[in-house]
Amino acid sequence: MTQPGRLIASGHEADIHQWSPGEVIKLWRDPSATARADREAAVLRVAASAGLPAPAVVDRVDVAGRPGLVLQHIAGVDLAAQVRRRPWRVRAAARVLARSHARIHQVIPPAWLPSLAELIVAKISRSPLVDEELRRRTIEALAALDEGGEASGRLCHGNLHLANIVMGRQGPVLLDWADAARGDPDSEVALTLVRYRVARSGGRKPLPAPVDAAGRHVLRRAYLRAYEEQRSPDPHRLATWQRVRAVERITEGNPHEKRILTAIARPETR
Repeated sequence: MTQPGRLIASGHEADIHQWSPGEVIKLWRDPSATARADREAAVLRVAASAGLPAPAVVDRVDVAGRPGLVLQHIAGVDLAAQVRRRPWRVRAAARVLARSHARIHQVIPPAWLPSLAELIVAKISRSPLVDEELRRRTIEALAALDEGGEASGRLCHGNLHLANIVMGRQGPVLLDWADAARGDPDSEVALTLVRYRVARSGGRKPLPAPVDAAGRHVLRRAYLRAYEEQRSPDPHRLATWQRVRAVERITEGNPHEKRILTAIARPETR
C-alpha cells in the first residue's frame, strides 16, 4: 500500500499528507474515527452530485490503524492565507465565503445526515465549560427556533471558514465536510459572525492585534452584506442563533475567547 508522503497541513482532528500524483490523504489521528471518515466521504459525494465545488473522493483506506480519505489534490492557496498576505483583500474573501454558503444552503440534504440542533445539544450537554443555567437557556432557545420548520432542512457545511476555501484553477473549492448536517442556514451565518468576532488570525506570521480586529470587523460586515444579496436571514432567528453558537464555541475551551462569547451568549449582562 502507498504510504503517506509529506505533511501538507494539520487540523483539529486530522492531518493532510501527499499520497500519489494528484491526490492527498486526510488521516484522522483517532483510530476510532472510522464513522467520521465514512460520513465525510458520503457527504463529499452528496456535494459533488449537487454540483458544489468540493474535492473528489478517490478512496477510503486505513493506514497503520488510522482511518483515511484519499482525495483529489486541489492546488491553490486558501483564503485565510491570502488575507494574511494581502489584508486589503478581506472584502473579496468575505464575498467568496458568503456566496459559497448561500450556494450550499440551496441544497436539500439526505435524511441520513444528522440534525444540526441535535449535534449542538449533545455538545453543550456534555461540556463542563457550560454552566447549568446557560445550558438550559440555550437548549430552550434551540427548541424555540423550531428546527422542524422548512428552513431547517437545508445542507449546512458545519465548518466553512476562510482556511477551508482554496482558490483553485476553476475557482473556490470547499474543504473539510466532516461536520456537515441538516439545519437552518441562519445557523451557519450566525456561526460565521460569531467566529469572526473572536477567532484570531493564525499562520506563522499572525497579523498585529489591532489590524486583525479591524479586519475581522470588515469581514463580518462584507460577509453579511454579500450573503443578504443571495438570501435574506431572519434578523430575530439570526440573533438567537448567534447566542446559541457562542455557547457551542465556549465548549472548545479557548480562554481568550470566553469573555466575548459569554457576552454574546448573555446579552443582558453587557
